[in-house]
Amino acid sequence: MRRRSATRGPRSTRSWPGPGLPVVTGEVRIAKAAAPHIERPWSATANLRVRRAVVVVHAREATGREVADRLQYRMRRQVNQAAHSGRAARRPVAPPWRRAAG
Repeated sequence: MRRRSATRGPRSTRSWPGPGLPVVTGEVRIAKAAAPHIERPWSATANLRVRRAVVVVHAREATGREVADRLQYRMRRQVNQAAHSGRAARRPVAPPWRRAAG
């Protein structure tokens, strides 16, 4: 399948700090298929890096607005999951009667 890029110019890497999130760096690509007979010609891919985790998100839709909305929803969900799944989140908490008083 041959695709043409929806954006022109050199690719850029942006970083954005969200509320309660570490700095996220990465790249987003949005493309439209050249063939007119495809049901969902718009595709988007995001390759992001959150701390040490690599997040890859894909979306395909019929219109550019739909693919942007779907990609944003999936990116938020996966970035939040990657940002908040550190060692502290997985560490078991001792029951109250085993904690040291004081």
